[in-house]
Amino acid sequence: MIPDLADCFNLGILTKPHGVQGEMLLFVDADEPERYRKLDGFFVERGDRLVPYFVETMRPHGKRYVVRLEGVDDFEAASQLAGLKVHLPLDQLPDLDNETFYFHEVLGWRCFDAETNQDLGAIDGVRDDGPYPLLMVQGNAGEEIIIPLPEHVSVKVDRAQRCLTVTLPPGLLELYLPAE
Repeated sequence: MIPDLADCFNLGILTKPHGVQGEMLLFVDADEPERYRKLDGFFVERGDRLVPYFVETMRPHGKRYVVRLEGVDDFEAASQLAGLKVHLPLDQLPDLDNETFYFHEVLGWRCFDAETNQDLGAIDGVRDDGPYPLLMVQGNAGEEIIIPLPEHVSVKVDRAQRCLTVTLPPGLLELYLPAE
């Protein structure tokens, strides 16, 4: 059965053909790309649907992998897949500890201040386009609170309660919350 895109995570992208025999370069966008070095297959996003592809061979090539996919036997066929995103089902993500989380999993969770245990609001996004991720929280009074998450910031993950408890930088809340 082919899963919905919402039930998958983006593993990376088929960047370009590698040679003329149908092999392709696969960039794996993960903290530990070597974890995915022995894939049997994956789903390629083509338009608004996922198409399954089976991996015949896969070998490291610098920071990427060279893959040969079943049914992709020449440069032209490989060229048609170049630039397309590759996905795997969410259940293939590795389990995490209580200090790390996947960005997609915390959407809708509650966020708490570790010092005061104050409920800051609901997490409605995580931006990861700068030097470190930013947690986007819809505050309880309607304000947007942006919490930077550099590596030294302590985060406690409670999957059962669906909440994050974050040690905030001094003075951060005062920027967003109205004076009492």
